[in-house]
Amino acid sequence: MIASRRSFAGARKRNQQGYALLLVVFLATTMLILATLAAPDIKTEGQREKEKEMIWRGRQYTRGIKLYYRKMGRFPTSLDDLTKPKVGSLHFMRQAYKDPMNTQDGSWR
Repeated sequence: MIASRRSFAGARKRNQQGYALLLVVFLATTMLILATLAAPDIKTEGQREKEKEMIWRGRQYTRGIKLYYRKMGRFPTSLDDLTKPKVGSLHFMRQAYKDPMNTQDGSWR
């Protein structure tokens, strides 16, 4: 009787050994599929943040040029006219902002 119980328990363990591995493979595959679906959203979010920053910087340039035109009666000839005040002038912009979309050198195209 004891021998038959042992053989039954041993047979049950041998039959169930592959289920844990199958479950791990299934869970790993499911997680990989979900990560693949989420990846484009993460990339798009980064692009949108760069675009928002570029719009804000463009508005700062527009504001600086408008202020310069009102004060001087002409358009600036360079960014130095906006960022580096001459004697008795104002700062029209605090700094020359870099292009957030151009990651190589930050210059505007």
